[in-house]
Amino acid sequence: GISNKWRTRDTLQQTSVERDLSGDPQTSYNRVVTDNRVVVNGLLGFGLEIGEHKLRWTNLYIRDTLKQARLALGTDANQQGRDIMKQDTAWYERQLINTQFVGEFHFDQLKFDLRGGYANSQREAPYERSFTYVRTNLPTAQDPLGDKFVNDLGGSRGDASIAFSDLNEDLWSGGVDLSYELAPRITATVGYAYSDTHRTSERRSFQFRASNLPLAVQQLRPDYLLSDATIQLYDITLLETSAQDGTAAFAADLTTHAGYAQVQAELTSGVNINAGVRYETAKQTVAPIDLFNTGSSAIVTTNLNNDYFLPAVTLTWEVAPDMQLRASGSKTIARPQFRELVAQVYQDPESNRLYRGNPSLTDSELWNAEARYEWYFDKDQRLSVAGFYKSIDNPIEAFTSLSDSSVSTGFANAPKATLYGAEIEVQKYVPLDTLSDAPFWQSRRLVLIGNYTYTQSDISVRDGDTTVINGV
Repeated sequence: GISNKWRTRDTLQQTSVERDLSGDPQTSYNRVVTDNRVVVNGLLGFGLEIGEHKLRWTNLYIRDTLKQARLALGTDANQQGRDIMKQDTAWYERQLINTQFVGEFHFDQLKFDLRGGYANSQREAPYERSFTYVRTNLPTAQDPLGDKFVNDLGGSRGDASIAFSDLNEDLWSGGVDLSYELAPRITATVGYAYSDTHRTSERRSFQFRASNLPLAVQQLRPDYLLSDATIQLYDITLLETSAQDGTAAFAADLTTHAGYAQVQAELTSGVNINAGVRYETAKQTVAPIDLFNTGSSAIVTTNLNNDYFLPAVTLTWEVAPDMQLRASGSKTIARPQFRELVAQVYQDPESNRLYRGNPSLTDSELWNAEARYEWYFDKDQRLSVAGFYKSIDNPIEAFTSLSDSSVSTGFANAPKATLYGAEIEVQKYVPLDTLSDAPFWQSRRLVLIGNYTYTQSDISVRDGDTTVINGV
């Protein structure tokens, strides 16, 4: 498959220094964002059946390329009376290659499943350019270019920057499951799963610097302002900003081993239970790479080495042939993602926000409970009603900070959170063969799906509770 799409958004983006967002905005920009996105994908699979045994080999390829241009005009409370124009261009390339082999072997009461896979993902963002032009709106006597947008490449009246980033990740995974039918309607399963992930991420950012640019040059548009001739004639230099705090490059690893066992049995007619436990160990590290041989870094190293027992149980009661009640409870974990751990700034092209990870994040532990009623009133048609509850220790929450009118989003562990709610969903098919006797309508039907979910979430933070950001 291949797709080529264009999208333009006209947005109003504002920030505030007040917690309740009261008062005048700190920054306010009308920004137009245009995306040209090209996606290429392919799927190739092979399958082989030998009696009761099945072998599958699946291969997936996705390449997602995005070219983006942003133009913004607005104000900043730190620069009263001035109009600020920001011009940005970026190019993002993302790629996924995934291959997986699965073998399913059946020997009467014994079932043996084997799986293994490899995936490689990449993200490349060359030439993320950003330009800021300033119009002071001062009278000519005070500023000869007061009615013009200028960029002196000095920081006080405009600036320009460029960044290059590259990410590469390899994931190896494998597992084996062994199931045995102990008795009619009683099956026991044991298994083992393994995964090993290694990621390297590098981002180099630079600022263009000049001194005493002629007034005529300060008014040039971006491609002329930083043309080869202008750079050489006026000795425009590059200052690397990524080397200052040790965030230029990171190496991240996650290795997990898990063993698990479960029993599925019919306790009595129409009542089934599925109970099991999973024991999992995981070692997760994120460490800065010393590209500049400084011998030290202000960024702490993530070193999570934890193990968990994760029980789960589900009880199902078939009230009628087409109706059942189900209750379940489990304990699960949520590990911080690498991007949430890497103290490296990255731009989200969708929200136009800057993000920066926190190497001091820890795992979140979740206790989950759910009760569900299901009615299958016809083939492929159903009504389900459910209530759910989650209690989370050390949930990972996003927070926003403002520094020099630049907004960035970070991550931190809160002490505790709860989430509960209810859901109702219905799926109904309507045959269309009554519309016409034509063969086309005889095999067509309309599907109607409706869902309503109500959720309530709370974070518990008391006076004296603290969180750790980059070791502090």
